[in-house]
Amino acid sequence: MIVRDSVDSSLIISTGYDAETQTLEIQFRRGKKQLTDPVYSYRPFTAERYLDFRQAERSVENPQGSLGRWFLRHIKNDKSLTVEKVAEHEEQKTEETKNQTTE
Repeated sequence: MIVRDSVDSSLIISTGYDAETQTLEIQFRRGKKQLTDPVYSYRPFTAERYLDFRQAERSVENPQGSLGRWFLRHIKNDKSLTVEKVAEHEEQKTEETKNQTTE
């Protein structure tokens, strides 16, 4: 299982990356007709591309940043990626929750 970190986005809740399998995992905010927050994996997704994606996040240094916009422009319609629904009812796994369970 890939550990995801919470992100500042209106479209995405968390993202995670596994360099060994070149897998990006994204947990999206549920839509109006969905009951849960869906999680999808995208592969092959290079580490360099993951860094570009994460640098698009809104921050003090990048106040106009948008992970959702980057996803829509560079990932959503990329036919070279294999997309798989990982979970529908999975609880969000973040570094924070991981640390809480190990203490």
